[in-house]
Amino acid sequence: MTLVLKGQESQSISTGQGYNQQSYINLAEGTEHKVANAAWDIAFTVAPQDAGVFINESVGSTSGALPIQAFFTISEDFSVVPEPSLPSRFPIV
Repeated sequence: MTLVLKGQESQSISTGQGYNQQSYINLAEGTEHKVANAAWDIAFTVAPQDAGVFINESVGSTSGALPIQAFFTISEDFSVVPEPSLPSRFPIV
């Protein structure tokens, strides 16, 4: 005689109306933490042999704000005001 035991647990998640939230699930505890998509503007990541800067493109569309843009500064002195046409000549994207 062979005895097979099967178990199953379910965890419901929700990303909110219009998918306006991110859900982070702790499977060991069965808990969920929700964060609004517009809760951040810019993020940084650093890993072995990789680094990145991320712009939250959903901020402008979900909260009615202007889209976020990033540009090279061409300088390490952030007290200097750049010439107005400079950003349009050096976009990151």
